Amino acid sequence: MTLEQEIINFAYLHKRFSKKDLFEYLKFEDFASSSISTKLSELVKRDILIPFRARKNREYELNSENTNIEVIFSKKWSTDSLEEHIVVEYFRNKLLFNDKVSENVSAVYEYAFSEMVNNAIDHSQSGHIAVQSSIKGDVLSFVVNDFGIGVFHNIMSSKNIKNEFDAMQELQKGKVTTFPQAHSGEGIFFTSKIADYFQISSYGYIFEVNNRTNDITYDKVNRAMKGSSVSFEISLSSKKHLTDIFSQFSDPEEKTFDRTRIPLGPIHKVKVKSNQGTVLVSRSQAKRLLDGLEKFESIAFDFGDVPTIGQAFADEIFRVFQTKHPEKELIIENANNAVTMMISRAIRR
Repeated sequence: MTLEQEIINFAYLHKRFSKKDLFEYLKFEDFASSSISTKLSELVKRDILIPFRARKNREYELNSENTNIEVIFSKKWSTDSLEEHIVVEYFRNKLLFNDKVSENVSAVYEYAFSEMVNNAIDHSQSGHIAVQSSIKGDVLSFVVNDFGIGVFHNIMSSKNIKNEFDAMQELQKGKVTTFPQAHSGEGIFFTSKIADYFQISSYGYIFEVNNRTNDITYDKVNRAMKGSSVSFEISLSSKKHLTDIFSQFSDPEEKTFDRTRIPLGPIHKVKVKSNQGTVLVSRSQAKRLLDGLEKFESIAFDFGDVPTIGQAFADEIFRVFQTKHPEKELIIENANNAVTMMISRAIRR
């Protein structure tokens, strides 16, 4: 990471800071003190930082009026035993979600990010992934890079499709997965629908969905990258809600399901909870909840404290787990309309 980006990120995480604070933060980095001082002065001249107080005790603050400032955090992970919610939570904390991001945008971001990271872990055949997330002005974004087989090549192989453009068309239809036992195949479809901007680039081919202009583009470029790169953008002021996009592509006659089934034996009750500020969206979160429950005949899931859940979370419990254990009785309690709709989608598959 460049010195400039290090300083911008530090300023974002600290409301106000001194040069001494910055030197302490960067003491293990390979930056000379003179370079740090010079860069601070430059960032003030460019209206990226605002100085306060006299020179001797000067402090600095990020200029919130400058919409060209981009805060970027990045990290690499091994895909071995990686759980997608760990990745999402890392960037939520780095970008100060609880203070900066509205509940509806946070839910959209967590759903989309979890789905794309999970795809990279389960499908890419890549040993590691490189991920970044950023805020620039009003735009919240993430990029997930893997170095594996490539999403279009994977679909072509599993679906016996002849070229990348036909593979892109399959993605647009939804319910395309190379691992149907564990995935519904709707992750990319719904992520592309709820994004302001969405792009997949793989081995020289690009699938782009620009919902700001209602454009969908298939393209081939000369510069080919190994693996896949998935980009997602949404406005911080967006009014989009996950339930709206799921409702738009659901059969209105099938939004409810029968919850009057009689338990087969003693009921084991599970209180479904999420950590403060997070949304239950990922398969790994569902797997944690399900750990050890296979020994019970009837399981009641109490959703009384849960405002919404993601498609992958619902699918893992009410389709994947139920398919593996068809003899189990899964009971849903205190679910609101948003949660009920997501569970209903999973049950119908």
